[in-house]
Amino acid sequence: MPSTIHAKPNDFRWAAGFWEGDGSCRGKIVQVNIPQKQRWPLERMCELFGGSVSTNRNSNGVFYWSISGARARGFIQSIYGELSTRRQKQVRMKGFVHKLPNDEIIV
Repeated sequence: MPSTIHAKPNDFRWAAGFWEGDGSCRGKIVQVNIPQKQRWPLERMCELFGGSVSTNRNSNGVFYWSISGARARGFIQSIYGELSTRRQKQVRMKGFVHKLPNDEIIV
């Protein structure tokens, strides 16, 4: 699902903190996930960045926001500058973002 609103600078900061605290990324085709007991923050992520919210029978009431492919790479790129140094390194090590010597980011 595509995003439905245009994200503002505070939205990127909020999303970066939210993803840094609870989210993950993986795969050759980039997949980004955030698990959460409350659905509303994940619905907000959908409005801002697209993706979907789901749950499964074994999740004990946990909802999951997920996004993949080019949209997931775009999400990582858009929040990269707001992430901690530790999390930026994890993202680079997985090959989702490449940082050039002049600090330019390549996704």
